[in-house]
Amino acid sequence: MVSIVSALIQIHEKNKDGSETANGFAIRFVNEKLIFQIGIMRIILGHAKLILKQTENRSMTFDKFSICLYSTTVRIQNTLNEFDYEIYKQKVKKCRDLLPMIHRTAHSTRSSTSINNNSNDNHMDIDNDLNNYGLKFINSTLNSINERFGEDSRIIMDNITMFTRLNDYSNEEVWKNPLLNLYCNEMYYKHKGVDNKIYERTDEPLLCFARLQKELPQLRVLLKSANNDVKRMETKIIDDEVCLLDILKFLSVNANYLVPEWLKLYQILTTLPIGSNECERSFSALKRIKTKLRNNLSSTALETAVKFSILKPDVTDNDLDDIVQHFCMYPGRAKARNIKIYKHEDNDGDDINDE
Repeated sequence: MVSIVSALIQIHEKNKDGSETANGFAIRFVNEKLIFQIGIMRIILGHAKLILKQTENRSMTFDKFSICLYSTTVRIQNTLNEFDYEIYKQKVKKCRDLLPMIHRTAHSTRSSTSINNNSNDNHMDIDNDLNNYGLKFINSTLNSINERFGEDSRIIMDNITMFTRLNDYSNEEVWKNPLLNLYCNEMYYKHKGVDNKIYERTDEPLLCFARLQKELPQLRVLLKSANNDVKRMETKIIDDEVCLLDILKFLSVNANYLVPEWLKLYQILTTLPIGSNECERSFSALKRIKTKLRNNLSSTALETAVKFSILKPDVTDNDLDDIVQHFCMYPGRAKARNIKIYKHEDNDGDDINDE
């Protein structure tokens, strides 16, 4: 803010085109409420930036997002506690010092001392007014968050978060979860196509309710072990909560055949997208790979190249050797791609025999 006001004053002092406009903007910027609002916005946008970065993370799931959203809301509510009034007063003073001074005329009944152009600002203590103004600004921000993530969104996040603390709920509460009822029943689709025809389709249930009931007691035992195992990890903080991804990793390694139906449910819950950033990554990778000079790739090769570009798996030298050997086993692929394969023959054994 100080640099902006300084630049506007320099434009005004040079008396070039727009100097009067620059002076007017400089006077408007040196406003206590405006500077206070910019400081509040900086703190709020800092918290919003953190949650956006976490959302872009590929390992972000709905239960983690629910925790991040709650913590961000609490931080925004405590914005006034983070606001530094001393720095704020210093910035206001610096901005006022930069403004040009105007001397009163001789016939003026007011004080003849030079005063600042920003004479409309009252010099009384307005900390209470600023706090009230800050609370209104913070409440408007929280209302916009509540409108964006309304009651329906929070119900969905609560239903998903239940499966991270399944042992805290009774069997009846678990079976009443709307997500279980959704995935355990047939899914009926009906839509109108571009040809104005009505298309209908019925898909089989993704999960079997009877198997889920049968595997639930075993799952409760496994979740206790998963919580203890995850909390003992060195990368985990003691107070960190166990997330869906941690439970999925534990079940896939230790209980793949004990609770296969619940494992399928956790796979579904961890693959639900938080936003559209993953789709945007896919289209960006597709644009880089499928160029005008490489537009004859098959769908399988294109899908593999896009996945490799997005996921960036760790490939060792042994993996590369296996890929090359597998490619050499099918000479037709090399011929179709106009690739010549040269094999290195080891003649050390023949030289030994000749000797």
